[in-house]
Amino acid sequence: MFAYLDLRASLIEGGPAAYSCVAGTMVQEAFATSPAIRDACGTMFFEHAATLESDIQAAIDQHAPALEVTARSLAVHILVVLHGAFVVSKAGDDPQIVLDSIEHLRRYLRQLFTAEANHPKEKES
Repeated sequence: MFAYLDLRASLIEGGPAAYSCVAGTMVQEAFATSPAIRDACGTMFFEHAATLESDIQAAIDQHAPALEVTARSLAVHILVVLHGAFVVSKAGDDPQIVLDSIEHLRRYLRQLFTAEANHPKEKES
């Protein structure tokens, strides 16, 4: 999971056209008017998310998460964060927004899979 985020962060150079996703842009514009484009973009997103599932499942199996999560839902969430960051970085004309979002995602994943998060200390009365 973290290697994937490292890769995505390394691709953030130049303007949004250089690092954002054509399918994300297309589906934003055509989801209501072109079911064929919407479906093709959906296929791309969900097939991409599926490529992350085995690594996520390995993390789930090795480090029981603090909260119930499936590999599929977490893979889709990772893409949601990235693509949302792409959109907001376009609005702000600031690629740092994507890098910051990736760092927040790293923190979330670390917290989800750490022993301390899995076994929180009881509060003292």
